[in-house]
Amino acid sequence: MRVYVVWATVLENDIDPPTADISGLLKDGRVQQYWDPARDLSAMVRAAADSGMTAFHDFKTGGHMPYDMAIVYKAGAHWVERIPKPLWVGSPVATAIPDLNKQLAAVSSRAAH
Repeated sequence: MRVYVVWATVLENDIDPPTADISGLLKDGRVQQYWDPARDLSAMVRAAADSGMTAFHDFKTGGHMPYDMAIVYKAGAHWVERIPKPLWVGSPVATAIPDLNKQLAAVSSRAAH
């Protein structure tokens, strides 16, 4: 399992990447963190939503800004030209954690078989 955390600007005063106090909370060796000041990932999610990818339907143009989400992909998923179809999307992360844990357990169980 790999975990990618993407920090991005959301509010007007979000001009710097997270401090070491914040990014240091994610101590698991499988975590890779990225700073996305131009919101490129949000744009990719919005484009996927606008093209009909139902997992991202809440983030269509005119809907919620794509941020504060957890996304689970099947093993081997690759991002080439566009964002791949996820197995699951939860947003906001704080309220999605119980479902995220279920999704991760299911993915881990499938990988073990």
